[in-house]
Amino acid sequence: MKTKPGNAQHIGSRENQEDSFAFSDPSDRRLVEHGGVLAVVADGMGGMSHGGAASATAVRAFRTAYEAKRPEESIPQALLRALHRANAEVITLARTVGAVGEVGSTLAAVVVHERGLYWISVGDSRVYHHRSGRLWQITSDHTYAHELDERVAAGSLTEEEAQADPERGSLTSYIGRASLIRIDRCLKPFPLVADDVILLCSDGLYGTLGEAEITAAITPDPQRLCERLVEAAIGRRRPGQDNVTVLALKCEEPWGRPVSRTGGRSGLRSLIVVGVALVGILLVLLLVARRRERMRRPTPPRETETASPPLPSPSPTFPRGPTPRDPTAHREHPSGAEAPLGLPNPLAPPPTVAPRGPKGG
Repeated sequence: MKTKPGNAQHIGSRENQEDSFAFSDPSDRRLVEHGGVLAVVADGMGGMSHGGAASATAVRAFRTAYEAKRPEESIPQALLRALHRANAEVITLARTVGAVGEVGSTLAAVVVHERGLYWISVGDSRVYHHRSGRLWQITSDHTYAHELDERVAAGSLTEEEAQADPERGSLTSYIGRASLIRIDRCLKPFPLVADDVILLCSDGLYGTLGEAEITAAITPDPQRLCERLVEAAIGRRRPGQDNVTVLALKCEEPWGRPVSRTGGRSGLRSLIVVGVALVGILLVLLLVARRRERMRRPTPPRETETASPPLPSPSPTFPRGPTPRDPTAHREHPSGAEAPLGLPNPLAPPPTVAPRGPKGG
């Protein structure tokens, strides 16, 4: 599966850009063959010091670790290893700047390999999948709001209480913790087809635009798609607008040939269908021509024998050989011996001959 990337970013109304992102090198044939194409986004945690440095460190460490993947290592294992490497690097950064426990970042990454999608995430940066006009969020937010919503569903908390909780937006898992208590990842590839779009974004996008608005901005060009989404979010002029970062991977058939929605090659499938149809038409025409030829063909004259002079007996004379209408003549007996010739009644009407083949239904 070939991918076409796009990206766009805006600082919003913040003083610093704390979002970072990266793609793997698509020209690295060795990595693409066994590791696919990587896209990663990170959002330095607001309110903490060195947020920009944290996200940049996480993205750089993650990409470097993943690009070191060996062919025998599975993609899910490589993503998990890269995530832990990014976590260790951010912890080291916190110690270096003397801000242990105050440096953190979210991280969301995807890999498109052949016709499959893999992902891994920590925090609340999201991955979306778009197909045929529908948008799905395929990662889970690691926020206290998610836990509050679960309590509402269980009946232990009201919706009003959950929405009013001051800690609702707090992260429950993020890069920079000594222990990553929650990691969202897939172990098996999600199947992709041509024209699928994979979106990665920081919360500055979905915190401003709803899923319907994101879906409405989808265009065939992934670069234009990212630009439209950022423009729409910034165009709201929302007070305190967070940094906005959007990445996109548009799935395309290798060499630019489209595939059907079911994943098969539409061009090849169309040729097969046309070929089968033509063969069927030729067979029908051949059968019709042969049937007409039989109808026009004159019936060959029957062979007759000159009857011997009649004996002075009142008994009627019967044919000495089988007639074309005699179904029992020259019939072989199951035992192998020849069965007696049938002696049809010359006064009886000829038997009805069954059709030679089944009728069309």
